[in-house]
Amino acid sequence: MKKIFKQLILLLVLIVTGQELAYSQTISKKGTTSAYFLQIHTGTRGSAMGGAVAGDVNDLSSMFWNVAGLADVKRSEIMIEQGNMFIDLSHNYLAASVPMGSGTMGINITSLTMGEFEETTFDNPKGTGRTFRAYSYAVGLSYAKYLTSDFKVGVNVKYVNETISYSSAKGLAFDIGTIYKTPFDGIRLGVSITNVGTKMNMDGEDLITTTDLDKTGSGNYETDVKLYTDRFDLPHMLRVGLAYDAYQSKDFRATVTVDGTVPSNNIQSLSVGTELSFLNDLIQLRGGIPYIGLDDRIELFSGGIGINYPISTMKVQFGFSYQAFKYLNEISRISIGIQF
Repeated sequence: MKKIFKQLILLLVLIVTGQELAYSQTISKKGTTSAYFLQIHTGTRGSAMGGAVAGDVNDLSSMFWNVAGLADVKRSEIMIEQGNMFIDLSHNYLAASVPMGSGTMGINITSLTMGEFEETTFDNPKGTGRTFRAYSYAVGLSYAKYLTSDFKVGVNVKYVNETISYSSAKGLAFDIGTIYKTPFDGIRLGVSITNVGTKMNMDGEDLITTTDLDKTGSGNYETDVKLYTDRFDLPHMLRVGLAYDAYQSKDFRATVTVDGTVPSNNIQSLSVGTELSFLNDLIQLRGGIPYIGLDDRIELFSGGIGINYPISTMKVQFGFSYQAFKYLNEISRISIGIQF
C-alpha cells in the first residue's frame, strides 16, 4: 500500500507540473475575473516563500493559502499584517483564532485600499474638483480540525466587496483545503480550492445616466436610465503542494516546498520555496520563486525573515517579506502575531 500511495503522489505531482507544458499555447484568460485582490499573497511567511506553502502552513495566514493549516493553531491568536504595494496601494490583513471543541475557529479580514482619485469626466477632462475612493475587502469565517492524527481539513466562508465611488460589487465565496502527513519521511501533501462562489457585477448610483429613448421623435425628452454591467466569476484557484523537512534537529531545520497552481484566469505554474529555521524555531530565513512557467511572469523572487519570541505565557511572532518584480517596484510586508 505504501508503494502504491507513493506512486499516486508522484503521479499527482507530474500531472500538475506537466499541465503547464501541455497548455502553454492555450489562452490564459487573464483579466476575465473579478475581485483580483483575492489572489494577492497574504502572510509574510507565504509571501517570502514564493507562495509555495499549500502543504506547510500552520499560522493564521492559512485562511488564505490552505485553511486546513488552521487546525495547527492550538492557542488563541491574533495577527496583523500591512503591505506596501505599488503607488498608493495598501494591502492589509487582520486575523484572529480561538480553539473550539476539537478544532479551531478563525476570522479573517483582507483589504486593498487605493487612496483618493481626482474625478474627471468627458466634459471636464482636467478634473471636476471632486474626489472619490476605491477599495476592496473580504471578511471570512473559518473552521479547521484534524480528522485523524495525520489528516486535517478546513473551510472558509467569506463575503467579498469591491467599491469604486458610489458603485460596488458584492459576492459570497468559500475555500476548502486538506493537508495530509504521508508516511514517507514526513512529506506533507496539501490541496486547496479557493474563491469558489457567486459571480459579481457592479451596481450603484454611478451607473445612472440620462438618454433619449425615442431619438426618432420630435423634441428632446431625456429620462433617467441605469446601465447594466456584466457578471464576472471570482478568481478560482487550485493549489497542490508538497513540503519536506530535508534536515531536522533540535536547533536547525531545513524545509523545502513546491506548489502547483491552476488558476481560472491564467495558465498553470509552479512555485518553489525554502525555510531555514535556527535555535528551535526562534529565527527563520525564507526564500522562494513564484509562478515559474507563466509567459507574462513579472515577479522574480521573494525572501524574508521570521522571529518567534516567547514572553511569559505568550509568544510574539514577527515577520517580514520582500518581493522583487521585473518592471514595478518591490513589495514589502510586515506582520505581528501574538499567541496567548
